[in-house]
Amino acid sequence: MFNKNCHKLDKKIKNIALKNFYKALDFFEKVGYASVKSNKKLSAILTLA
Repeated sequence: MFNKNCHKLDKKIKNIALKNFYKALDFFEKVGYASVKSNKKLSAILTLA
């Protein structure tokens, strides 16, 4: 019983982490595109990274 609950909790934590990760990724993408438009040097750095 306890093990089953742990698994559910683990799944929930993973989902929350994934959501936060995708939110951060989306945010960085927007910031990245804005920077790339204004700064070609930064776009070169981003493509190399």
